[in-house]
Amino acid sequence: MSGTAGDLLALEPCSRAASACAPAPERDLFGSPQALCALAATRAADVEAAAAAALRDGAEALLVETRTLEGDLREAAFALAYAAADLARQAVVQAGCGAVVGLVRHADAAQIAGLLAGGAVALVVEAGVTAEEEIAEGQAEAGTDRPVFRAAEIAVRSDTAGARRLSGPGLARLRAALAHPGPRRPAAVRVEEDTQTPSSLSAPNRLGSAA
Repeated sequence: MSGTAGDLLALEPCSRAASACAPAPERDLFGSPQALCALAATRAADVEAAAAAALRDGAEALLVETRTLEGDLREAAFALAYAAADLARQAVVQAGCGAVVGLVRHADAAQIAGLLAGGAVALVVEAGVTAEEEIAEGQAEAGTDRPVFRAAEIAVRSDTAGARRLSGPGLARLRAALAHPGPRRPAAVRVEEDTQTPSSLSAPNRLGSAA
């Protein structure tokens, strides 16, 4: 499994961890089955292992998505996105290859800021998503101007193995951004595995605050 000159292979550690560990929705996903980023708090070791395996499988990018969060989880949006991106970033550092890309599937400034602060070096906006204001707000909060690729530049499709393939006229620029990301601004956020609940995650949901 690998990318080609015409596309870039991107794998999602949280999705792969969910497939491998069969999380309990109430315990591991805080009762929200689509909130796979919660696994970065409740099953961090599984997400870390999935990220490392994705890079061994030839992924050029580790994808971390914004998703619709409900109820108390909305207050934890920054912390969960940060935790998921940071685990992916650590896997990239340890492997010495790859990069973290934020996939904007839901317009949420707090999640976008968390992705960028956690280590995403670029954002790819899925087709049909309008998030200009949220992206600008998230970038300002994270203190970064990481490149943003709209659907006209980068198309995202899933292959038969469940991997994501990124392609389009912006692919060369995306690969350049992944190869030369520049410095990041770390955030003072601490997320501990097996100790988090929606209420405990609600505190560190902005840059500069800590649990």
